[in-house]
Amino acid sequence: DAARARFGGFDTWVNVAGLTVYGPLREIAYADHERLIQTNLWGTVNGSLIAVGYLRRHGGALINVGSVASDLAFPFQGLYATSKHAVKGF
Repeated sequence: DAARARFGGFDTWVNVAGLTVYGPLREIAYADHERLIQTNLWGTVNGSLIAVGYLRRHGGALINVGSVASDLAFPFQGLYATSKHAVKGF
C-alpha cells in the first residue's frame, strides 16, 4: 500500500528474508525456531501472495530468493536450511 501510494505501484517484488540461529537444534529455544520459520518461510509466502494479487492485474515479476543452504547440510543452522528448502519448494 505504501509503495502504491508513494510511487503509483511496483513492477518487481523481491522476497529475500533471511534470519538464522546458530547451534545444535536441541539447544535452540522453540521461540527462536518459530521466529526463524515465521520470517524465512511465512514472510516469503505472505509477501508473495500480496504481491501476486497486484502483479496479476498490472504485470511484473515476483522473485523469491532462497539460499545454497536449501541444497546442503548446515550442521549448526539446521532450521535455516529447512526454511530455505521450504522456500525452494514454494
